[in-house]
Amino acid sequence: MNPVLAKVARAQSGVFTRRQARECGYSDERIRTELKNRRWLVVVPGVYRVTGTPGGWNTRVWCALLAAGDGAALAGRPAGRLHRIDGVPGYDRLAVTVPLNRRPRRATGARVDPVPLHRRDVTRRRGIPVLTAARTVVDLAREESLEVATRVVGDALRTQVVNPDQVARELAAARHWRGIGRARRAVALADPRLESILEAELLPLITAAGLRVVPQLEVTHQGLFVARLDFGEPELRLGIEADGYATHALRLGFERDRERAALLQVAGWTLLSFTATKIRMHPRWVVDVIGATARRLSANREISDVHYG
Repeated sequence: MNPVLAKVARAQSGVFTRRQARECGYSDERIRTELKNRRWLVVVPGVYRVTGTPGGWNTRVWCALLAAGDGAALAGRPAGRLHRIDGVPGYDRLAVTVPLNRRPRRATGARVDPVPLHRRDVTRRRGIPVLTAARTVVDLAREESLEVATRVVGDALRTQVVNPDQVARELAAARHWRGIGRARRAVALADPRLESILEAELLPLITAAGLRVVPQLEVTHQGLFVARLDFGEPELRLGIEADGYATHALRLGFERDRERAALLQVAGWTLLSFTATKIRMHPRWVVDVIGATARRLSANREISDVHYG
């Protein structure tokens, strides 16, 4: 492989197009020779991969992008992961977008969607063409469930992957697109100050369930600090928290939450956590869950008093 094409292929994880090969000086006859000798492998007609290239994620992405054609960009969940947005779910297939006037080819394991797309909508991460973080966040907010959409928007704002003005501009640009109502609701729910705001909204629901609780209650066990709860009912050993994702989305936060929950259980506490979506969109359900849990714990306590009192 000549040095010019080798440089192009390295930048694209071993994948390149017929047009790129010709621009680097390869004739049609020489291209046929490389394919016949299996130094190059066909991905789709007109897109080739250097034999021996590791078939990792980057190679799969470039196969899908170059197969889709000019203007293609990574999108959806894969784009969210590339932008390092916490809370983006896993995926089985790559998602690729192309401008509406394109007729894309498809690579194995990739979904290709023609969408309204401008140059300003595409950036590069790790050398890969990808929708901008703000466009990705709004697209995910339109496509995912409200619960996932709220988490993605909140995480992106919290970690400053995007800012509110960028999100607002993308919402305005997408005002006629499918799912924009859900995206707007997710953005409204995803306040970067969510923890303190949600606690204020959760307290009336706890009161409606018939409980009187202590805010910011410190739990200890055998003289050692276990956790500080948003709200606690010491007699029932019931903790109630607003989960605004701000401290829970990262892997470290997830691990810490699991350890904390285990220690609370060892100390005899029951913990209820409610997300922004549940608190704001399903308050009656939150009240019912708190009330049912409190009644169960109260009944168990009365039984314990009878047997061991």
